[in-house]
Amino acid sequence: DLGSGLTLQCNVASGRRWPRRVLWQKDGRGLGSGLSWTLHEPRGTLVSTALLESDAGDYSCGLDDGRAWPSTRLVIRTPPARLSNLTVHPSTVVATVRWHVSQDGGYPISHFSLAYQPAHQSP
Repeated sequence: DLGSGLTLQCNVASGRRWPRRVLWQKDGRGLGSGLSWTLHEPRGTLVSTALLESDAGDYSCGLDDGRAWPSTRLVIRTPPARLSNLTVHPSTVVATVRWHVSQDGGYPISHFSLAYQPAHQSP
């Protein structure tokens, strides 16, 4: 979830004892500076205290000798986007309300709540 913390561990076997340098890639490219992640040596644990949307992607890790690059896909769920194309068609006793949901943020939308308030009342 957006803003939550996550720890990724690199589970690769080394023929030597630690420390062995662990390298991480995101979407096939090495992780550089300026990321929201912190690399904890010597086992190469990757830690984020607050995930960003830009953190989503395919992560892989391996040893500096080129051994093993298991990967995992990280999907960041976000709050649903604002409703768009909202229309209200009132009649004497009923109103039809329609809207479009552009993105659910990765969460299933199970319900919506509508509240009636006469036009002449303040919120």
